[in-house]
Amino acid sequence: MTSWKEFADAIFEHIAELGGRRPRVDPIPTSGYPTKAVRPARSELDCTKIRLAFGLSSPPWRASLERVVEQIMKGSGSS
Repeated sequence: MTSWKEFADAIFEHIAELGGRRPRVDPIPTSGYPTKAVRPARSELDCTKIRLAFGLSSPPWRASLERVVEQIMKGSGSS
């Protein structure tokens, strides 16, 4: 599992490795981001329920993230 902040950090870290800009990501609590929709106090990226319910497994998210970031960077002309 990983937090949304860790996920954003990993995205920008890989963008920086490819020569892009690396902004700072500040963590905020759910209470600091008010929305009309009720959000859980702790939200993590976790695919355990999908794996258990459907027998599906996914590749490690970091490897997939790097591939997707590279495709986006190529498509945007930023590489």
